[in-house]
Amino acid sequence: MQGLGLVTITLANSVTLITAMSMSTICRNGQIKGGGIYFMISRTLEPTAGATIGLLHTIALCIICAMNIIDFCESILDKMNFHFNGTQITGDPGNDKRIIGICALVILAAIVMKGMGWLAQYTFLVILLAAQINYITGVVIGPTSDQARSKGFVGFTWELFERNAGPDYRPFDGMEQNFFTVFASFFPLVTGFLAGSNVTGDLKDPTNALPTGTLLSIITSYVSYVIHALLCAGSYVRHASGNVTAYQEYAMEKNYIKIWENPVLNCVKDCDFGIQNDLEAMKLGSSFEPLVYFGGFAAALSSATACMIGAPRMLQAIAKDKIFPGLGIFASGYGPRNNPLNAYALTLALSACCILIVNLNIIVNYLTNFYLIAFGVMNFAAFHANSSNAPGWRPAFKFNNRWISLLGIVLCSAGMFMFTWQAALITSAAVVILYLYVLHRKPEANWGSSADAQVYTNILKLLGELQLTMDHVKTYRPQLLVLAGAPFQRPPLIDFANLICKDISIMVVGQVVKSDTPMSPHERNRLIVQGNSCLRLQGVRGFLSILDDKSLKNGARSLMLCSGIGKVRPDIILVGYKQDWSTCSEEALEEYFKVVEEAFDMNMAVGILRCPGGLDFSEVILPPMEELEEAAVDNKDAADKKKNDNSKKKHGQMIYRARSGGALPKVIIDYITRFQQKQKSGHIDVWWLYDDGGLTLLLPHIISQRNQFVNCTIRIFFNARSQGNLEFEQRSMVSLLRRFRINFSDVIVINTREKARTSTVKEFEKSISHLDLMANIEGTNPYMRLRELLLENSADSKLIFITLPNPRREATCPHLYMSWLELLTKDLPPCLLIRGNQTSVLTFNS
Repeated sequence: MQGLGLVTITLANSVTLITAMSMSTICRNGQIKGGGIYFMISRTLEPTAGATIGLLHTIALCIICAMNIIDFCESILDKMNFHFNGTQITGDPGNDKRIIGICALVILAAIVMKGMGWLAQYTFLVILLAAQINYITGVVIGPTSDQARSKGFVGFTWELFERNAGPDYRPFDGMEQNFFTVFASFFPLVTGFLAGSNVTGDLKDPTNALPTGTLLSIITSYVSYVIHALLCAGSYVRHASGNVTAYQEYAMEKNYIKIWENPVLNCVKDCDFGIQNDLEAMKLGSSFEPLVYFGGFAAALSSATACMIGAPRMLQAIAKDKIFPGLGIFASGYGPRNNPLNAYALTLALSACCILIVNLNIIVNYLTNFYLIAFGVMNFAAFHANSSNAPGWRPAFKFNNRWISLLGIVLCSAGMFMFTWQAALITSAAVVILYLYVLHRKPEANWGSSADAQVYTNILKLLGELQLTMDHVKTYRPQLLVLAGAPFQRPPLIDFANLICKDISIMVVGQVVKSDTPMSPHERNRLIVQGNSCLRLQGVRGFLSILDDKSLKNGARSLMLCSGIGKVRPDIILVGYKQDWSTCSEEALEEYFKVVEEAFDMNMAVGILRCPGGLDFSEVILPPMEELEEAAVDNKDAADKKKNDNSKKKHGQMIYRARSGGALPKVIIDYITRFQQKQKSGHIDVWWLYDDGGLTLLLPHIISQRNQFVNCTIRIFFNARSQGNLEFEQRSMVSLLRRFRINFSDVIVINTREKARTSTVKEFEKSISHLDLMANIEGTNPYMRLRELLLENSADSKLIFITLPNPRREATCPHLYMSWLELLTKDLPPCLLIRGNQTSVLTFNS
């Protein structure tokens, strides 16, 4: 018995000692507040893991509270049965336990809620210490009567100690027992070291007091368990009948030598006594029997009180952080000690339900697994924080060692599945489901956890590896620099870029603030907060880059040069179409034109987006930060504000408000959110006029995979190379597209060399008559002819991609170039004029 018994005690306490060391490491890395293991895990590892473990631990504390009270009830009923001739309250032991248990629970709850829990704890501790001293003294003195000997207590001897060395598992409550079931039953008894961590908010100096108190409690408990196990193994026989007469007859015959060989102490049936059968055997070895009873009462009620104190505090901490919906009512505290009365009420209700069940043995394995998971996560939090190499992780605990924490993780994980793998699977599934739920809610918490630090470490490592990786056409990703100004000004441009980059590549939103004087840090921070807020509300993952310069051209050039890092840098610049090109100042048009030229000079691809209704809504809508401030005033309750924010994410009219404060007209909302809306059906037309490396084909393919355009089909229009066999050219293009694995519904050959119709020429001459561009009419014919084809074929399309004309330096003036773009996009659905940098982005190879 003492062999595997000591292994059980040592293994259980090893797990708790390692976990306590990990917990102490976390405690000594900063100020600890209320919330126990929830606070420590959530602030160290991540809020999601902390909330999951914290909530499950709170429930586990309620169950353990009920289990200890049920143990107390069983002891009371045993005393009533022994001292009052089988007296019962109702005649049903189960109902008797329920009545006594509920009464005890209510009394304990009243004591705790009155703030007298600590006084009760100290009282129980004194009684428990007295009971242990009483028992040890009695064992040392030995049995004082043959009645005690006949019931199995024969006094301490090494021979009996050796005899009890091996295991002897017997069925209990109809269940077969083994080492693992015994460990599962014993393990909850060593989890009391968390009692201090559960009330960290009430400690004067938890950073220093908690590690010291926790480690001392584990060591003291371990020594106590070992001493009692050794004394029991050397002083009691396993089975005894309690027949005093038979015992005395045999003992007198053998002259009281090796009395444990007495048949009375080796019975096979009708064995009601002995250390393995009599749950009250310890009273035989005590010097004062009633004190043993009180010690048992004190142990059970002390553990129940600790759970009653800790569970509400942890629930209150979880509720304050607003991780779970519907728990806000439990965040309230009352009185000078901020007592969580609502949380006390819930703890009382849950514990009462468990007491009404009475038989909790069936969930012991699950409870043990929940604790092992909690301990494993605590160890992982310390291990992960040590491994993140974050400069902010500076624990003052001198026994900090990540490999010890790793050992704790291994022991907890192995223990779960070695003991009862079915229960391990069920409890693990429960933890994973709750974790995924919290993860899905995306709690807004920024506590500087090791998970955040590890993200930086991982990215830094991967960026280094990416830098050493050779470029290959199969791994190409379109990376965008979007010159959108402040994100709230041009929402459709941001949404369109997001269609290309979402989940596959980087998007940098660039804003050039034209200013003759340097921007102040305060103003820059305001713009950054405002821009990031807008991106978040739009559901866009992008990086904001803001700089100030005297000219747009120089600012854009700086953005092109400095945006990104290593190979994660934009290679495509996306700008909005300049609607007022024909009426704006020469300087403004020249700057716009130079930005496009500069991008081509820096070997970047260029995209220009034009949409009906325009892209710039800065004169119509409120900036997002102003809107959020108004929402904060109108919604006093934080929970209502968060709910309002969630609705903003789903409905465009909730994000964008008119500058007057009212709702925007529906037509404006439709313009703003056009790329958020799902298209029922239609075409994405690609006018592939020149070979630019394949970017003009790749971008439509990417967008056609998005949910907004998944119902649309791609049509390819390409320019005939000659007036010869057009059917052959069409077949060649179909074959090429299939080898590129580009899905398409139709391939159409066009010819832009034909002369444009007179009506188109006159319309163009009229539109540019005030710009002195008449001498360039002949060079514009291909674009006029292309406009005719666009109006014939793509007027009803959902989206159009057109190869962007190349602005030839010194040969194309800004007005002429913009007149070409006007021809290609006027009165048409959303158009992207795109031109690659001649770098291949499509390949035949697998």
